[in-house]
Amino acid sequence: MQKILPKGFSQENFDRQIELLRKLEQEHKDPVLQYLIIRETAFIQYLNDLDRDAYQNCQRVTMKPKDFRLRFICTTVMETAGIDRAQQIEKFREIYRDAIQLQNTTAAIQSLSYIGWRQSEDGNVSDALSTYHEALSLIPLSDSDLKISVYIEIATLYFNHGDREYILKGVQILKDQLDFLKSVKNSAPEKDQVKTNFRIEIVLTNLGSAYLFHLNDQDSALQVQDEIIQISSQKSRLMQAYTFKALILALRKESQASLEMLNKAYEINRSPAPLFECYHSLIRKYNGLKANMDSCSRLPENIPFEFAKDLTNRFMNTDRSSAENFFLRRFFTKFLNKIEPELRKKGAEIASKTEVARLEAEAKIKDEKLRSAEKIKKLFIAISIASAILLILLLLVFKAHHTIKKKNKEIKVTTSNLQQVLDQIEEGIIKIETDGNIATLASSYAVKLFGEKFYGKPFDVLLQKLGLDGDQLAMATEVIANTLGEDVISWEINGSKLPSEIQIQSKPFILFWKAIELEGLVNSLLLSIRDASALRELQVKETEQKALHAVIKSGAKGSAFINHLAEYLDTLSDHSDDKIRILRKIHTFKGEARSFGFFEIQDAIHRLETALQSSGIDPALPELRELIDAVRSMQRIVKQMFSGVQLSNSDDIHSDISSILKETQQRLLTKGLELESHVHVAWWKFTDKERHSIKEIFLHGVTNAIDHGFLRPIEKGQTLDPLVSLTIRVDRRQDKNFVEIIDSGAGIDWTALESMARQRNWQPDPGRPLSDLLFKDGVSTVVATEISSTSGRGVGLAALAAASQELGGDIILVDSPAGRGACLRISWPAR
Repeated sequence: MQKILPKGFSQENFDRQIELLRKLEQEHKDPVLQYLIIRETAFIQYLNDLDRDAYQNCQRVTMKPKDFRLRFICTTVMETAGIDRAQQIEKFREIYRDAIQLQNTTAAIQSLSYIGWRQSEDGNVSDALSTYHEALSLIPLSDSDLKISVYIEIATLYFNHGDREYILKGVQILKDQLDFLKSVKNSAPEKDQVKTNFRIEIVLTNLGSAYLFHLNDQDSALQVQDEIIQISSQKSRLMQAYTFKALILALRKESQASLEMLNKAYEINRSPAPLFECYHSLIRKYNGLKANMDSCSRLPENIPFEFAKDLTNRFMNTDRSSAENFFLRRFFTKFLNKIEPELRKKGAEIASKTEVARLEAEAKIKDEKLRSAEKIKKLFIAISIASAILLILLLLVFKAHHTIKKKNKEIKVTTSNLQQVLDQIEEGIIKIETDGNIATLASSYAVKLFGEKFYGKPFDVLLQKLGLDGDQLAMATEVIANTLGEDVISWEINGSKLPSEIQIQSKPFILFWKAIELEGLVNSLLLSIRDASALRELQVKETEQKALHAVIKSGAKGSAFINHLAEYLDTLSDHSDDKIRILRKIHTFKGEARSFGFFEIQDAIHRLETALQSSGIDPALPELRELIDAVRSMQRIVKQMFSGVQLSNSDDIHSDISSILKETQQRLLTKGLELESHVHVAWWKFTDKERHSIKEIFLHGVTNAIDHGFLRPIEKGQTLDPLVSLTIRVDRRQDKNFVEIIDSGAGIDWTALESMARQRNWQPDPGRPLSDLLFKDGVSTVVATEISSTSGRGVGLAALAAASQELGGDIILVDSPAGRGACLRISWPAR
């Protein structure tokens, strides 16, 4: 993500950062980059207290299970959408369970910390302290960041729900953490000081609240607010510090200084939240100015407990004479004298268990320090003894020097051996480091393959040597640049977009890409380049054998089909047909190829269909040439097999039906279904036109019945009878000929048809069914992502309608008379 952000992004103000991210989102349409940009936008909005905006961005992405940072933020801001607290806590528990499963201790502790804080806000003090107790048990002794986060929240619980003893314990916890953080900050590198300073601000904010709200220590509270003002750069924290400093000064009757601080708070935010607007009004009242206290009556119910109690206490101590305040004062006095001490006593009892756990954790750390001190003491004694026998020490140094030389030699030998192994491998091995440059260690085959070494060169030089250009080069460059050094999530989503096959000096090669992971980030990429010549030769031979078998099996009909298709393709080169007629015709050829077992030709026709539908005949010329080559290859096989042989082409309806049903049975068996067919063909002398049209009707009609009645419903999880019933009739009644295809499948989706008709503002002719819409070109109930090599483009039924029209007949698609499935009927005048 950092690689696509403009230079100086982190120094820009909030509005400018959001503007730049929106611009990036419009420029980059790659799903992974879109995810990372929206993710970064949500982070920045959250850090600037725009929780509602952050929540809206959270709703725009499907969060990755490992992306704990985004999951924490999106769960935290759920409150802004009015989502129940119980649901929010359950979401945090989901994160906790995933973190434990993925062995991410940090995320597990953070999720428990979030849960504990929400429980405390709901008044479930016992549950909250139990949750923090569990979090403490997971924290490694070496992880000071996690310990500080949990300790801050435990201290806050002690303030709100403990007696004076526990309030003072909470203060001491925060002071200890503050001393530790200040010592760390002084010795930390510059890049880590921002993070440490942020934690110091949090500790100071909580410490200031303890002095002001719980201990009424104005001097200490004032000192803390001054320190926050001096070090903080976050607007919301500065505004809070100026507000509480103004409050303390007002209580001390230092009106001028108090109002100066209040003005500074207003300069930061002239429309503060109702809580701070209420405090501002109260400060004005304390300073003898006119104040509108309406904001105090609009305070939300979920404001923190310590603020609610403080404001109530301050209102009770102002000069007001209404009778209602008498009773309110009496209740609040009773709360202060009786109820609150009892609550704090109970809170202290509950807190004692957590305090014991905290002290145990501190004891472990102290024990660790004592053990370290003991080690240092022993080391000092050892050094003293060693100093007394300097000669032995010198000998040891000489021996250590000798050992180091020996180890260096072993490392060189190991590296040399590894290089020798790489030199013997008939495979190109190249490594791309985190900085995007090619690593030194590589196989000799890679150097031989490209005729040069890439050591230290940028990876785009390698991509060009792989023969990538145009969109393919741009895509590969973007994937690698936005993967190295980033979350493994980027690789998992985008790695498949890198090329898997290339040609080098007219030879085929297969590429295997592997991400090397380190601490959840992509540290480097390993590329393996393997010669695929032998594999391709085997694939060609296998394809030729399958084609040979299909030609032998199909006999004269298959040979005639190949020659007919070749003749038709020759006419396409002069663009003599319109696009719709071409689509109908090649769709019929595709079905025939499938029925003969000519699957290579079927796939080539499918690719040509795709190209034609998305553009036209000129842009589809590469796919057309590919199909012509496949057909000519089959013609060569036919010529070799049947040269000098007189083939008998018994072109009759029964053999057409038999061929189509055999292919249908094979397709159904792959899904665990069995075909039960019922065929009735009345004999009469068919004209050539009738025989050709009837064959087309069988081909598309049976395919439509099987795909839409059985295979697609099963793919969507629908349960159907494993016995597929298919009835085919060719008959003559009085002056009409007709063909019927009846299936026992899922039937016609009339609801989908109604929706499609409304979208197209289409109505059937009087007395005709809505299913007539399906006979129009390009109309299908299948969505674009579910188009298969056999159906879904809205061509098959349109070709059926065209075949019916060729006969001068009528076509209709209705529900099966048996009650389940569909019935396709074509009728035309008897000659």
